[in-house]
This record gives sequence, structure tokens and C-alpha cells, in this order.
Amino acid sequence: MKHTETENKYTVIVATSSVLLSLSVCALFYSTANVADEINAEGRSSPETDVIGGIKAKPGQFPFMGRLLPRNASSNDRGICGATLIHPRYVLTALHCIDYSTAKGLSVQVGAYDLEAKDGERIDVKNIFFPTSKPIGEYYDDGSGEYVQVMELYDYAVLELTKPSKYPFIELMNPEEFALVKPGELTTTMGWGDNELDERHEQELTALDEQGSKPDHILNYVNVPYVDLEVCKAVGGQYSKIGNESICAGFKEGKKDSCYGDSGGPLLATAGEEADKQVGIVSWGEGCAQPDAYGVYASIPYHLEDIEYLQHGISYTQDYYDLKLMSQSRHGERLDYKNYRDSAVQLGSPQVHEGNITRNTCPEWLAPNQECYVDVTWENTNDQRVIADVVSMPILTPELELLSFIKFDYASDAPSYYSKVLGNAKLDILAYGANWEIDEDIFSEGVSSLTNPKINVGEESVISIRDLPPGKLQLDIMVDNANGWDSIYFNVNGQSYPFYNASIEEEFVSIPLPLEQDNNDVQIIYTNHGNDAKIWIDDLHFKKLEDEII
Repeated sequence: MKHTETENKYTVIVATSSVLLSLSVCALFYSTANVADEINAEGRSSPETDVIGGIKAKPGQFPFMGRLLPRNASSNDRGICGATLIHPRYVLTALHCIDYSTAKGLSVQVGAYDLEAKDGERIDVKNIFFPTSKPIGEYYDDGSGEYVQVMELYDYAVLELTKPSKYPFIELMNPEEFALVKPGELTTTMGWGDNELDERHEQELTALDEQGSKPDHILNYVNVPYVDLEVCKAVGGQYSKIGNESICAGFKEGKKDSCYGDSGGPLLATAGEEADKQVGIVSWGEGCAQPDAYGVYASIPYHLEDIEYLQHGISYTQDYYDLKLMSQSRHGERLDYKNYRDSAVQLGSPQVHEGNITRNTCPEWLAPNQECYVDVTWENTNDQRVIADVVSMPILTPELELLSFIKFDYASDAPSYYSKVLGNAKLDILAYGANWEIDEDIFSEGVSSLTNPKINVGEESVISIRDLPPGKLQLDIMVDNANGWDSIYFNVNGQSYPFYNASIEEEFVSIPLPLEQDNNDVQIIYTNHGNDAKIWIDDLHFKKLEDEII
């Protein structure tokens, strides 16, 4: 999307809409050292700890192993999650690892082993393909009057790379092979983590014996037994709700387990005399290496047909989650297509909503290795927010029916108090739905702050700032989570950086968001998980690279 500046102001959007919800088990504290370290507290994707009770892998032992990174992250960044190469052009990871992310914000380091050696092969992500039957998160009354989130069980996603990897890929286990794996047989999981443990994690690990290991920059792996589904469900709580879409592994007494930072990584198993194959994806668990709290993994045999379907060999433009400011002017978008298959694929007629096709280079049949594109332009004649599929094109083959689309959200002007309260009158703010409210009793700077609106369970409120030059966006935030955990994400250029509501004891915390591209987009995304937590934002300001505050 091309961005347009209006009178040298930076554009802020506030939008409210329903969301696809993520797992909800625990919460993490924000660290200013690297906000990418805390991607999803509910899954196992903050590199605060590594596999528990594991040992160092040997160089080249797991060449298919990769780590998911923000595209603009440095080579020594700890990364977001684990990932596995399952085809020269495709990588498999956990769905919750990429909540609120877009392909343009991600890269994968394939063949990673020693994080300090800058090894492996860094490749950008071109497309994200989501589960074909992904359930939307729901809430239920657990009998106490509290609403509890239902687990999002289809926790996998396939990422298309911009170029094929040179590293070997791991084979996936099919249902027939999985049937040969018996409860108690050892499986293998792996990952990386920080050398520093926060207080909560240290408390969780106090029961570990000498086999417990702290993480380092070397890939670690651990062997844990496969656990029968009914035994796992008998643990109770969220475990009782899992089904065949999940696999459990671990020891009843704990001590060895995958943990925070390992999400998206593999669970390997052996069927008969064959070599190890990937049977699961690190998904979630209640704590790490705790007694009667097994690790839960997305089941590859259960999802295999859909995962193979997503490796369809056709590259096409899509943007699953994006917020765009539509000023009253002309806008354009180009959708690219390429066929990597051995045979031609048939393209349907493109459909455009609220726009016009200005050029279509795509033939009815796209030959192997052939590329084409569709250019779309549209006019925005009002300031009303709309949700629209800008363009869609069906891709038809005997075994596939894919739909290429781009979807945008738009917003209208926000109340004038937004700029005043946030402390920067140069910000041009737009809004939609329930507005954030003024709180004159709680503030960091000035005499008031903004507090999150009253929205329904499962809804979100988004503040989006567009077209910021290189520098740093900083704001003060405070959370009161006395009534339970809600969440707030910061999304920078398509990559999410979560801030989870750990106990802040009613103190403002300063959040720095690095802006490293020529034009930067930032969203602040609050989600109501039904717990009525309160969030306050104050003193939002931007610093240029030369530290000039505007």
C-alpha cells in the first residue's frame, strides 16, 4: 500500500472490530530490552526459558530447524518462535506465533543452531496460509460468573518463503504412522531461550533437579514420552477440552518439557523402524515442566491433509490483517501471482469491491513458472470506515480452490481530545466504534490519560499510527489486571510485539517501539478477553533518529 502524507501530519486510526482470539493460559512481563521476546504469553513463545531438562544439540543434527524473526530484526535477535522447514518453499509454525502479524513483517532463519554464530539461512516470508477450518475463539461461563476463553486448537500455520531454502526439510508423520506410536514412547522437542529467567519462571523451576538446564544460545532438545489423550484430558481444566487435533507429551512428575520460547517448534516421533518425522507443533501448556501439566502440541497427523493442501505451489498476494487509512484520494494495489507447480492452473475472473481493475496481465491458464499481476485502483470519497475485500480471484485446479484477497479496515475522525490527552497535537487521529475515554484521576504526564473503552468480549480496540519516519515511538502505559488478564499488542510494520498485563502495581511503564523503515506503521491493539482489565495510555511521543521530539 502506498501511503500519502497530509500536511506533514502522522495519521492515527482507532478501530473496533471482532477478532480471532488466541490461547489464554498465563501472562508475561514486558521487557524493554527486546519486545519481540514476548510474543504470546498464552502459548510457549517468549524466549525466557528453553526446553526444560534438555541437552545441547550437535551442529547439523536438526538442519530443518528454524526460528521466526521480525523482518527487520538483527541477526542476534532471540526471535519470536520456532519453525520447521517442511518443503524448500514452506515453513510450519504455530498459529498463535503470528497473531496480528503480516507476511511483510516476518522472516525465517532456516538451519539455525548457534544464535551467536549467525548460522543458517535468513529468508523473508512471502505469504501466510492459515488453517482452512480455523475456529474462532469463544467464551463460556465456567459456573463462577467468569467468562473463560475456549482454547484455539487449530494452532498451526504454513509460511511461504520468498525463495527456496537449501537446507533439508523434515517429513511429516501421517495418521497410519502415528497409529504405531504407543503411549510411553519417547518423542523429541527442541528450541532456544534466554539465559536470564524472570521471577515467575524461577519459581516454576525450583522443583527441578540437577537435570534441569538453563537455556543458552545453542539449540537444545529434550526427550519426553507420548501421553495417551485420555490420560492428558484427565488432568482437567483446559486439558479436558482437547481432542484429536492435539497431542500431549511429557512426564507425570514434570521436570522435562518444552517451554516459553519453543512455540512453533517441532515434536518428533519414530514410527517403527523409520527415521524421525514431525508429529506435532509446540503449542501450549500450564506452566513448564510442572507435575500433571503436560506439553500440548498441535497434531500433524490430524491436520496433515490441510497442511499439505496449504503447500499448494501457487504464490499469490494476500494480507490477512491490516489497517489502512483511506484518505479522500486515489489509491492503488498490485496483486502478484506465480505458479510453481508442474502443470498449469486456471484463474477465475477477479472480483473487485469499491474499486476498478486498471490492468490484468493474468491469463485464464497460468503455466508452470509463469507470473502475472492485477492492478486495482479505487477512490475514497468519504471518511466512513468500511471493511472490504479489495480484490478476490479464485484459483481453480482439480484438487484446489483457493481465493486470493486483500482486506482492509478504514476509520473516521476521532474526538479532538485524543491528541490533547496523548500529549502530541501534531498527531492526526481517526477513530471508529467505542472511543477510548478520558481519565482525569490517573495520568503519567499532564492532567489526564486515555483509558480503554467498554467493549464486548471478543472485540478489540485499535489505535493505528501511519507513515512515521525512522526513529522511535514511545508511550507510557499502565495496567490494572485485578479482575483478570486482557491483552494489548503493539504491531510495527506487520509484526506484533505484545505487552501482557503482568502485575505492574499501578505504575506507568515506558514502552519504546523502534521504527527502522523509511515509512513505519504502528498499531496499538487492545483485546477484551472478558476480564475487565483496565489500561491507561499517556505521553505518546515520537523521536526521530537524531532524538528530536515532535
